[in-house]
Amino acid sequence: MEEKFNLIYKIAREYYERNHTQQQIAKRFGISRIMVSRLLQKAIDERIVEIHIIPPQNPYYQLENKLEDRYNLTEAIVTTGIKGDYQKTLDEIGKKASAYLFRYLQGNEKISISWGETLLSMLNHLPAGNFPEVQIIQMIGGLGFPYEEISGTDLTRRMANTLNAKARILDAPGIVKTREVCRELMHYPQIKGTLNLARQADIAIVGIGQFSDNSFLIRSNTILTQDDISVLKENKAVGDICLRFFNEKGKMIRNNINDRVIGLTMEEIKAIPRVIGIAGGESKRIPLKAALQNHIPDILITDHLTAEYLLQD
Repeated sequence: MEEKFNLIYKIAREYYERNHTQQQIAKRFGISRIMVSRLLQKAIDERIVEIHIIPPQNPYYQLENKLEDRYNLTEAIVTTGIKGDYQKTLDEIGKKASAYLFRYLQGNEKISISWGETLLSMLNHLPAGNFPEVQIIQMIGGLGFPYEEISGTDLTRRMANTLNAKARILDAPGIVKTREVCRELMHYPQIKGTLNLARQADIAIVGIGQFSDNSFLIRSNTILTQDDISVLKENKAVGDICLRFFNEKGKMIRNNINDRVIGLTMEEIKAIPRVIGIAGGESKRIPLKAALQNHIPDILITDHLTAEYLLQD
């Protein structure tokens, strides 16, 4: 027994202190690599080796861990929220989102993006880069905003310029009057090609829209008709991603609006390998929780006050 203990100790020391590979250890002691692996596990089980993980300085790491567990997220990133100040909260979220994206970029990604002020905040903090092989793709057509800086078209161009990347613009309106017009436009080669490229993206970056009387979609009076608004209210819509609306349970609302949107469907967005959802502030809590219940984003970037709300039972 003592001899076996000594062997486990020696193998653990070779592996953890001297950074030798399992194959090197197996050769030295004349045993199989599988046996080395088993003895290393035995070292942990017998407490010969104790592994301590030191938490980061980040004060919100526990919130991040809980969000990842609760909503089965690949990663959650939480920053400071400022109660009663949406713009400052948005600015903090934008900083985190830009840092995450820049950390992730390798140099050959296809990135599909939506629209909105959250993405604008991210872009405002995005450092200049040199990624000539990266493609930034607009995933939903233009929506006739009075503030063009939050439109998908402008955001796509600006992000591509900042990163020295390629921009692929979706040269079409985001929503049209009838499904027949939508189908016809979707067959135009440029529109069809851009949407096909958007579907092939490695990353999607989306904002989470709210649907209420105070929401931008209703106040703008340029995107949805009064009939659209009435139908969505009847179906208890709380939010959207790229004009794909859902209720408080995260269930998609099926109506003729979906047949008039020139952009990716929710199924197509969810099929993209890495979907980054960026949202925060009190007004986004209900739609964000609904989106998470529908497992739309894989990565969540939000503020700590919203995170605490999302973890309430």
